[in-house]
Amino acid sequence: MPDTRLSIGVIDPEAIGTHGDNGNAIVLRQRARWRGLEPIIHPIHVSDPIPSSLDIYVMGGGTVDARPLLLEHLTRARGLQRALRRGRPLLAIGSSMQILGRYYIDEHGKKIGGLEIMDITTDLLAQPVIREVAVRPMLAGLTELLTGHEHHMSATRLGEGVEPLGQMIYGTGNGYALRDPKDRKSQYLDPHESVFVRPQQVDPPVVYEGATMDAIIGTYMHGPVLARNPQLADYMLQLATGKEKMEDIYLPSIYRMRRERLNALGISAQAEK
Repeated sequence: MPDTRLSIGVIDPEAIGTHGDNGNAIVLRQRARWRGLEPIIHPIHVSDPIPSSLDIYVMGGGTVDARPLLLEHLTRARGLQRALRRGRPLLAIGSSMQILGRYYIDEHGKKIGGLEIMDITTDLLAQPVIREVAVRPMLAGLTELLTGHEHHMSATRLGEGVEPLGQMIYGTGNGYALRDPKDRKSQYLDPHESVFVRPQQVDPPVVYEGATMDAIIGTYMHGPVLARNPQLADYMLQLATGKEKMEDIYLPSIYRMRRERLNALGISAQAEK
């Protein structure tokens, strides 16, 4: 008989579970149950070793005080790095995404070295951005608009081998705008003045959201992002299980919420059911 077990690791939930991001693991568990799997959530606390044998990993966003705790934990306990080398999927929100990169600039303007798992770097914006967002996905297999809530003060630049999760329709996202929209390698505009993309904007800047590489998905979207974007949740489950496609599960309440959020931003829910 096929193995129906699915292990979901939630790293440092007590430190980086703000904005409801721990709920992403609950969404994965429920959507896995609906498909006949036997998912188990494994909280991995700051003092714990990180097992490399789990099927999927989730890290939330956190305050500036929590970011060094997570970085120290992942530096000391290398299980996540081993799991990623085995192709295990990871969802990293906000500050968790930042520490996967080469460096980030902290709230004091100090350059902090990251884990160098992805070629991304993160600078500071002049002011925090707190708003609803809408994103057109660029990840193969995703067709529905992505929605969420951004709450950060960072500008993240993508380097070699890293692709964006999507392009901003409404919001600030990664905070950098391309100088030449046709050339993704073109120089970025100065991020210190926060960019803001919105519908009906004349010549809107090209701004990306998130960072993806192999089975890693990073994003600034809270919500929790998987609760608001079931297609993205199922994509993560596909990565974890090796299935090419998940049978569709349509919940009217979720899509009503999505339409309400998109309509509030003046966006037609063109990709919705």
